[in-house]
Amino acid sequence: MPFADSASKSSRNKISGLKNYIDANFADDSLSVSFLAQKADISETYFRNLFKQQYNLSPSQYIINVRLQKAKSLMSYPFLTLEDCALQSGFSCDKLKRKPEGFP
Repeated sequence: MPFADSASKSSRNKISGLKNYIDANFADDSLSVSFLAQKADISETYFRNLFKQQYNLSPSQYIINVRLQKAKSLMSYPFLTLEDCALQSGFSCDKLKRKPEGFP
């Protein structure tokens, strides 16, 4: 197994624990790669590399995917607005209100 050669079981356990942390705290819009790396007491670069090696996604991509899945599931509730769904999924209002370049 190539992963076993390049990362210790302890590192894999840390990354797995951080993935679980993301799953439980995805709605916190201040969740960041920097915070997660600090929580594991490893550098951001090392964290990014280990996470990608273990899950085939960058930590940022994983966070976005978890948030999008939650937002999709919340959109099935007719009493929630899109903004409510986004906020409950960890997306900030500021990001929602930005207009893509080239749109009025």
